[in-house]
Amino acid sequence: MKKEDSMYGSRISIGILPLMLSISMITILPVESDSDSWTITRLTNNSVYDVDPYISPDGSKVVFIEDLDGNPYTESDWEIMLIDLNTMEMKRVTNNYYSEEIPSITRDGSKIVFQDSYVFTIESIRSDGTGLDQLSSYFVYLPYLTSDNSKIIYTDTVGDSPRVVMMNLDGSNMVTVTNGGGYGDYPAKANGDGSKIVFCRNYDGYAVLCTINSDGTNLKEISTVPNYATFGITDDGSKVVYTKLMDDGGYRAAIYDTNTDTETLVGPSTSTAPFISGDDSQIAYLFRQGGDLYLRIVDGPDIYLGPSSLYSYLYIPSRYASISQDGSRIAFVSCKDGNPEIYLATKEGFQLSSSFLNNFFVPSFSYYITTIIFESEKSPLSTVTIPVTIKKAEDIGSMNLDLTYNPDILEVTDVIPGDLTQDSIIEKNIEDGRIRIGLIDTTGINGDGILFYIKFNVTIPSNTSSKTNNLGDIEGGRINIGSWKTDNLLHNLIGGSLDYSPLNIENAVVSDLDGNIIEVMTINGTFIPGAKKGDVNGDGVITSVDALMALKMSVGELEVNLVADMDDDGQVLANDALQIMNMATQFNVQKAVDMIKGGGLGNFGNFGGFGGG
Repeated sequence: MKKEDSMYGSRISIGILPLMLSISMITILPVESDSDSWTITRLTNNSVYDVDPYISPDGSKVVFIEDLDGNPYTESDWEIMLIDLNTMEMKRVTNNYYSEEIPSITRDGSKIVFQDSYVFTIESIRSDGTGLDQLSSYFVYLPYLTSDNSKIIYTDTVGDSPRVVMMNLDGSNMVTVTNGGGYGDYPAKANGDGSKIVFCRNYDGYAVLCTINSDGTNLKEISTVPNYATFGITDDGSKVVYTKLMDDGGYRAAIYDTNTDTETLVGPSTSTAPFISGDDSQIAYLFRQGGDLYLRIVDGPDIYLGPSSLYSYLYIPSRYASISQDGSRIAFVSCKDGNPEIYLATKEGFQLSSSFLNNFFVPSFSYYITTIIFESEKSPLSTVTIPVTIKKAEDIGSMNLDLTYNPDILEVTDVIPGDLTQDSIIEKNIEDGRIRIGLIDTTGINGDGILFYIKFNVTIPSNTSSKTNNLGDIEGGRINIGSWKTDNLLHNLIGGSLDYSPLNIENAVVSDLDGNIIEVMTINGTFIPGAKKGDVNGDGVITSVDALMALKMSVGELEVNLVADMDDDGQVLANDALQIMNMATQFNVQKAVDMIKGGGLGNFGNFGGFGGG
């Protein structure tokens, strides 16, 4: 790269290998902040993860996904939530046994498009939760809905190399736009009507950001970017924003003008993951300052998002923020209080009503009604006991549940009453991969607690192996497609075995003492064989022994095992040992509570892996 300084900034001629590109001018965009005209409102307030926000083009609705039970080992409970900023209503849209990802909503709010992470299809659903429709074939990813709602752009991975495909909102008229050059073309987005598409063509260690017409003509390379970088495009296709890969290996937010072939760097040297409004009136991006992460609105405030290390935990690293078409509203994720929550930044002229602000700062949405949860667990042991819990039970007199699991991994040996059902009459029928449970209680079940424990033997099929979910990281706004899930699905489709077990509540019929049906919400779980984070010695339980081992790792007395890396920074330090010690204390307290409530462990045997040293 050749660089010449001038009074206008830096003039650069960029060489991309193996592709070549020349940009006539590069400048630095100034920041003119008017933070007083913006209002920041917290939209969610709970103990679970709320991530991947998308704001409708008119700024009236926000969709996002929520990790309903807050368990990091659960793979199947990410559901789509919808906030209507006009009616001040929030509701859960999906309720199934797999995760939804990357939701977006039409301008009129009638339909939501998303990625199904179980069979990797693009699907749509009405905002009232009805009309679920599969729009694509298997193994497609990263749907992008054009702002005029006429087209969906996505990546198809079936074949030699991932390529960009476009289809209508109803799934018709699928057209392959790119040929999948390099290591594949993904992700992709489009301008307002889908006539111009921008995408990453990936190579080894870098990617080339390209534009192309929807008919496959006029392919043009824009800049070097990190693999799978995030980016945005205006409705008229004249501006593209992206994370630029610099000569020194660092990243920098940038804007490309497709009419003049000029590139403009945005913000400080740590800026990344920019996004732009459809009308080209507003730009925002993320930047680091020390160990902290901020969202900068170019004509507005710098918003503190929390320590940058927290963002490695986000399930969906592809979208930290979304902007309305006119740039006046931005929905974003903040971890400033230690837990990912959805916030809204609004420019002067668009204010939420006082009743919204008073009523919407709510606790976890998941438990507004009676909720039954098949809890999740991760354990390396040959037996495991997993509870089925309930929240907000009120005078429950009877219940029928159908619970399913992967019989290649788990074998049910017993169903044991929990603290809420010690006086209930329970019948069970254990089938291959299914448990049918019937319960009656003449005094009524009330409150929060454990309905019963399901005791399993654990077997690992010889044709499976443990895989790690590569969640990606925020550097360069990267995203990862998640090949481990694809591998697992391939096992499933060809008759092989998954290396984990979904724990699903497929049917729940609940009545009160008078026989009236009670509406319930269900949350599914997952069992994963293997050591859980913090279980350094792999005995299935987190104790002070694990904390001591981690402390020894921090000073080089023991070889580092990243199962002790609690903050995912790639190393084991004393702070990790402290976190493990705190977890050990919490575990022992909870064990004592469970013993007291349940009248002792009795015949539980090795309860959930407990009993190790």
